[in-house]
Amino acid sequence: MTEKELKQYLFRNFPRENEECEWKEFKTLKHSISGREGDDIVSYISSIANMNGGQIIIGLKDKTLDIVGIEDFAGYTVENVKFRILGNCSNLNSEDFTVQEIICNDSQKVVWIFHIPKHQFRLPVYAHKRAWQRINDNLIEISHARLNAILGEVRSSEDWTTAIVEGATIEDLEEEAIDKARKEYIKRNPKYIEEILVWDNKKFLDKAKITIKGKITRTALILLGKEESEHYIGAFVKIRWNLKTIENLDKDFEIFSIPLILNIDK
Repeated sequence: MTEKELKQYLFRNFPRENEECEWKEFKTLKHSISGREGDDIVSYISSIANMNGGQIIIGLKDKTLDIVGIEDFAGYTVENVKFRILGNCSNLNSEDFTVQEIICNDSQKVVWIFHIPKHQFRLPVYAHKRAWQRINDNLIEISHARLNAILGEVRSSEDWTTAIVEGATIEDLEEEAIDKARKEYIKRNPKYIEEILVWDNKKFLDKAKITIKGKITRTALILLGKEESEHYIGAFVKIRWNLKTIENLDKDFEIFSIPLILNIDK
């Protein structure tokens, strides 16, 4: 893609910095990967992993998303930088952590996108022997509240939403809802932007962990199911919307059924 197209792509998928996304200029990688604690890439990876995962994009001008590109790679490639980071980020999930390289075909500027998974169960991610957290624009050592939340995570013995629904098939899912799910999936997993175009619905739903080996789960029906398929999961899965006046009197009321991925916007 061209430099202009890349900037549009980044604005569309990573429009703002927050606890799940960082833009960094880092024209040189010499001291940027693992350098000054609290200001290098491994520190930011720790902070993002200790929340819900996300991305760091380097080669961009902070605040503007102007593409400056990486100029000095200091011997790093998208292959070996991954091993350097994993060696400096304790507990980072190695299977789901990836580095994506994008080269503008007109200016030849290079941007790297680090796709960072959420921390593993009860395992904070450390860099420089500290766990990090982002609050507003500041990177700080993780708060006691957040650290305790990670260490005290509870794994349910049974997840109601993952149960297979006997008798339900892909025909019970709304095609428009599946299309919406594909768009949302690409936003969160841009590394699959090319592959997803050739995935059929069955493969996509399995990849997105909405179905299990092609079998319809309660999750699939709740998010994507046709309204007439509600009987598979019960009539209690609803969105109840109530509009009140300034005096707190009921003005309007509506109940929405499945598919929730569409009806939440309505």
